[in-house]
Amino acid sequence: MQHFWEKHKGMPARKPLPSHKPSPSRKPLPGSDVRPTVSDPNPSPLDDEKVRKPAPGLPNNAIMEIMVNLPDLESLKSFVKASPDALRVFQADQGAVCQKILIKHIGHNLPIAVARHEAAKAKWKPRKPLSTKADRNAASHKFNVEDFCDAHLSKQGTELSVLTSYFTLETAAELWSFHNTVLKFVDGFLAYIEDKYDNASTNWQAEMPAYPWSRHDFYEVEKSRLGKMLYVTEIVSILIPVEYAHPKSPDRSGDWKAFWSCFAPWEFLGYVEMQSVLKDFARNGLWELIHVSRSNTAESLRAASPEDRDRVAEVLALQGGLECLKPGIPESVDENHKTPKSTDALAKVLRYFPTQPSVLPPACWRSVRPALDGILDEYKDIWLIKLSKGDGSTVHALDVMHILAKYDDFDLGPLACWLFDLLRYGDPKSDIAEEIKHRATSKYVLSSFWSEGRWKQKGRRLIPRTAEMIAEAAKHVLAEDNQMKPL
Repeated sequence: MQHFWEKHKGMPARKPLPSHKPSPSRKPLPGSDVRPTVSDPNPSPLDDEKVRKPAPGLPNNAIMEIMVNLPDLESLKSFVKASPDALRVFQADQGAVCQKILIKHIGHNLPIAVARHEAAKAKWKPRKPLSTKADRNAASHKFNVEDFCDAHLSKQGTELSVLTSYFTLETAAELWSFHNTVLKFVDGFLAYIEDKYDNASTNWQAEMPAYPWSRHDFYEVEKSRLGKMLYVTEIVSILIPVEYAHPKSPDRSGDWKAFWSCFAPWEFLGYVEMQSVLKDFARNGLWELIHVSRSNTAESLRAASPEDRDRVAEVLALQGGLECLKPGIPESVDENHKTPKSTDALAKVLRYFPTQPSVLPPACWRSVRPALDGILDEYKDIWLIKLSKGDGSTVHALDVMHILAKYDDFDLGPLACWLFDLLRYGDPKSDIAEEIKHRATSKYVLSSFWSEGRWKQKGRRLIPRTAEMIAEAAKHVLAEDNQMKPL
């Protein structure tokens, strides 16, 4: 299959960030030099009002050039409606026009956006609203997930899996709309990070990093990485069910591992870190629902204990979906001028989901935890090489170069965070500086999405060099008890 980005080599290349040069020993991920996801560095100089109707006699290629440089799909609709010539050209190659406009808006997350769209249309997906009843055949579901991964998640979700004709105006509008939701969440993450960082600056005595933390100073590659994981989170919420009231923790060795084997371990780490932030968004949404709604669901939540509401928030982060979490997105606006937020999608998801401890005892919630607590187990079972020892026990080799050969990335920041956690630099006995012993703190929220250069500060590094950690990993294995052992 031709790689998605090979079809668009003619697009202007984004200049690489000066502090984020790819390692000379490895090629950057295809598409790392594409346009930024959020903004177009070369907007069309054509005024929308002037191009609604082309001059009579314009050649087809000129009309096509005008269409693909329109700012959005609404402008395209107006343009095609106003001109019979434009309508004729559009109908002849609708897919190419819509695809090029989507590339400008979604960037190199378009393949994973298509995968999310296909997941939402899958007839075999588990039902929603959330239910405690098993409604699937595990073997059949595993087969469906594997088939979906083969079809739509090639090369970590960077390869487009559909033909150009897939991009009808209707499909493009759906992709555009959901991407706007993703952008809203990305902006919410940046507001959340700023707030956490400001609180840490006030409450902590340790010297704070000097690099900028304004949302406007985040690199486009970091925003794009956050956006990609939001798409992945949405796919998980659609396709990977958790049976919350199951008497035993469900076996996740099937569909869960089939899905995550499509992604690098540091991407899974980003998913786990994102869950903690989405859980806070879910708490905010529940609070909003309790105060604005008179529904039976709101009444049930008001009567529930804080611990039970916290468990519900955890489930919503994992499986509620982005639409139901939107009411909890933080906004950088004056509290006195906040507009009411719709909680309809959240209420719909929770309609048949019990919130009382008598229905969902705490023991039943263990099935939710593997995605959050079993990180090392997931690393072992999915990404690391299993070795048998002479005494019958097994260990897993930390062969980072083997992983890099299969899962590439154009920035070493996420890899560095994964190695930092895997090598247990956060252990209390570690001689690493106190301020970075626990990387995922309020000072370093969502830091697994950072670019590598952000860990450098005025001639010193806040975590060891990536090359040093790769060399250190090669000297160890991961034992069955998840402890690092010398090789």
